[in-house]
Amino acid sequence: GQVGWFWVLVSVGVALIWFAMRGRLLAAGFNWGGLLVCGLLVVDLGRANLPWIVYWNYPDKYAANPVIDFLRTKPYEHRVAALPFRSPPQLSLLDQIYRIEWMQQHFPYYNIQSLDIVQMPREPVDLKAFESTLQFQGTEESLPMVTRRWELTNTRYLLGPAGFLDVLNSQLDPVKKRFRYALRFDITPKPGVLEPTQAQDFTAVANTNGVYAIFDFTGALPRVKLYADWQVVTNDQAALARLASPKFDPEQSVLVDTPLDAAGSTNGTAGHVDFVSYANKHIVLKADAKGPAVLLLNDHYDPGWTVRVDGRPVTMLRCNYLMRGVYLSGGEHTVDFSFRFPSMTLYVTAAALGLGIILVGVLITAERRRKVGPSGSQSASSAPKTSSAG
Repeated sequence: GQVGWFWVLVSVGVALIWFAMRGRLLAAGFNWGGLLVCGLLVVDLGRANLPWIVYWNYPDKYAANPVIDFLRTKPYEHRVAALPFRSPPQLSLLDQIYRIEWMQQHFPYYNIQSLDIVQMPREPVDLKAFESTLQFQGTEESLPMVTRRWELTNTRYLLGPAGFLDVLNSQLDPVKKRFRYALRFDITPKPGVLEPTQAQDFTAVANTNGVYAIFDFTGALPRVKLYADWQVVTNDQAALARLASPKFDPEQSVLVDTPLDAAGSTNGTAGHVDFVSYANKHIVLKADAKGPAVLLLNDHYDPGWTVRVDGRPVTMLRCNYLMRGVYLSGGEHTVDFSFRFPSMTLYVTAAALGLGIILVGVLITAERRRKVGPSGSQSASSAPKTSSAG
């Protein structure tokens, strides 16, 4: 069938080219000729793209389940990730559903924030350094780095086989044992699906004795936190080494890259901070600082972000090497983080487009002047020829 369609489309294309070369398409009128060529183009490309056009029943595709409902409750207050350990073969179904369906489809749809990355062809230098420093190397010595990474990145919820709870508390957090069950569930075919063949044919069902679980890591830092104690570390390598050190307690102190007017106090009470609103490019917080404090926002630092405190622009800090923050004096404050994409690239592109349009206009005008000539009449080369009887 595909071979037949190929010969039909090739034959029609050759015929149109032949008629165009003979001048028949123009003789029939430009509109009809153009429509025929465009029609062939649409039909040909449409058939060529059919294998990549997938139709979804989106209410069924994005139907929530107990796991999604749990994670989408105030999703800006926590991150989620999959356990970095290989699951037994009989429990590998969760890995497929998590990485294909939930991570790529449901999480963006429900604004669930994940530490796991789907695609990042150009990884930022700071993120690459941070990840490599706190990376699990597959050895027992690197196990504390797994917990520290989740702690610093506000990754509170982990998904994996329920039987891993004892391993998490005994191997990753043997002293504090901060892992517990948040929700147990099973993976079953969706209602009406008799023979599931794809990840989208499955869903999660809550079960108090389920084989899978959402683990609650209570040691993860909150998304926003006030610190009365801070440490100034201006060297990036030193900051990364300090973050990875077992002696550093990120619950009690925060690293900042800029010297501040005041000194941190290990005995002071920092106060509390709450979200007023959270959007991709605009975050508003309400803080009540008991004294000088550093507000840590566990979102990636980028120069495109600016911060205002009580309506006044202030300097944004880079905290814990990778995150954003701001210094606050004692008292109640409204903190406003906003992002504006760097406009220089846009200006360069707009200038190039404008220059291109001007050059095209200059070329068209010059060609018309050449044909008309300096006196306003047609030039000799383009004037109609006449003959005289003689």
